[in-house]
Amino acid sequence: MRHLKIVLVATLLIGLVALSGVAKTAPTPEGDVILTASGSIALTNSDETFEFDLDMIKGLAQEIYESEDPWSGKQEFTGVRVKTLLDYLGFPKDAEKVVFTAEDGEVTEIPVEHAMQYPLMLAYQTGGYDLPHRMGGPLKLMWPWNDEYEKMEELYPPKEQKNYWIEEMEVVY
Repeated sequence: MRHLKIVLVATLLIGLVALSGVAKTAPTPEGDVILTASGSIALTNSDETFEFDLDMIKGLAQEIYESEDPWSGKQEFTGVRVKTLLDYLGFPKDAEKVVFTAEDGEVTEIPVEHAMQYPLMLAYQTGGYDLPHRMGGPLKLMWPWNDEYEKMEELYPPKEQKNYWIEEMEVVY
């Protein structure tokens, strides 16, 4: 019986050690930080925030869509869906909104429900090239501007459908 207890304890210890190596380790940026996520998020890599560099953003699942931009016409944009960021960071399912803050202080609030339902994204490329600062880069908040999502114009009038130079993302619970 004593031998069985020793084997059982040893097996449990080996299992705990193995599981500790499986836990999600939060990567840290190697380049310039372009986005800081905060608020009600589960995954952090810097105090109570998660900092992303451009390569970390590009490492997440990409979204590509063509958007009819009223200022520069029809273009193809590549980025990461807000939903993908929320899922990656972990957030309370009953969180209220996501607040984006731009370099110029512009603030855009989006209900979490919309972020999960519509392909809202932080674009980092257009036409296969990184977004330059003059076009709102390195990250620009994009709504799908096309016939498939006509309701977007009702929810977010065209003037409000772009937020350039995004630097911060806060999940509000």
